[in-house]
Amino acid sequence: MPEQEQKSVKRFDIATIAEAGIMLALAVVLNAITFYEMPNGGSISLFGYLPLFIFAIRHGFSKGILLGAIYGLIDFIMKPFFVNVAQFLIDYILAYGSLGIAGLAYSFNKKMPKLNDMRINPANVAFCLLAGLVRIAFAVISGIAFYAEGKPFWPAFDFSFAYNFPYGIVNTLLAILGVIILQPVLKRFIRK
Repeated sequence: MPEQEQKSVKRFDIATIAEAGIMLALAVVLNAITFYEMPNGGSISLFGYLPLFIFAIRHGFSKGILLGAIYGLIDFIMKPFFVNVAQFLIDYILAYGSLGIAGLAYSFNKKMPKLNDMRINPANVAFCLLAGLVRIAFAVISGIAFYAEGKPFWPAFDFSFAYNFPYGIVNTLLAILGVIILQPVLKRFIRK
């Protein structure tokens, strides 16, 4: 088998697909366990982003982005809210897909294996935080573009940021806490 074909087969092996399915199922279940539901969409959930972060850290940026986008599609199917195609793409595909940015930690962990031996892996934490902030940015953009009208006393950015940042940052920080707690387990699987 040519080398390029071998890489292609390895990239989409059955174990990775099975793990992606398990992580999707976990994300759906954990996202359903909510502490607080926002009045116009969004919620604080129990480690809802954690399975997506773990998958991205283990398999890299592109697979993490893909899994996040698939999760966004599932979230839309479960709780559909549709204004137009642009809103659908921003709120579901791009926003959740951006959680795969945590997968940038994969390269750092491969190049600097000593990071995995640290109790708190700074690459995992930094890229999960970045992923969560980008997710929040997409929510804010969507809020400005599609939901801020009719709020005459609030500038669109202020309204959207005040609405989306609190629940987004709490979800991100909870997931990062989960990544930190699971670091001893994660380090065994990152060096694959």
